[in-house]
Amino acid sequence: MLHNFKREKHGEILRNLSQIVESGGLRPVLDEEKYSLEQVAQAYARLESRQAIGKVVVEN
Repeated sequence: MLHNFKREKHGEILRNLSQIVESGGLRPVLDEEKYSLEQVAQAYARLESRQAIGKVVVEN
């Protein structure tokens, strides 16, 4: 979707995307390392190092 390009189709696109997500057809890629709130500096360092594959997770 591009901003203001075929805007009348955006609702249909989002509905279709919602169905794909709800059916499990689209999942985020998460890095193998997970961090606690106390380790947030290490999590950020991993992100900056570009060694993370996917999203870096910080758990509460």
